[in-house]
Amino acid sequence: MKDGIGGEKATGDGAEGLHRLFRNAGNGNHFLILKLAGTQSNSNGIGARVTVICEGNTCYRQNNGGGGGEYASQGSEPLHVGLGTATEATVVVHWPSGIVDTIPSLAANSRLTIVEGAWP
Repeated sequence: MKDGIGGEKATGDGAEGLHRLFRNAGNGNHFLILKLAGTQSNSNGIGARVTVICEGNTCYRQNNGGGGGEYASQGSEPLHVGLGTATEATVVVHWPSGIVDTIPSLAANSRLTIVEGAWP
């Protein structure tokens, strides 16, 4: 069995046998979907570090561009962040250029494009 990478033979439990695809039926939890748009950094914000703070919890994401750069996995862009039961969150973006944008009190279940340098 070829793995498509360098033509080597795929080995291990994942190479043969039964494979399953699970479907997430969802729940009542909240989320944010964040797209990054660089102006001084690269246009897709690759390398930007995003911090999301809600109800005393802190979540981190690093934007790798969503091009499938994760080992044995598929990337995702825009960034998805789960908030649990929180109804709002503060988002802080540390851009590769050194600019820091802070978006306070962002409503849960929002989809937002964050433009580098547009937030105080």
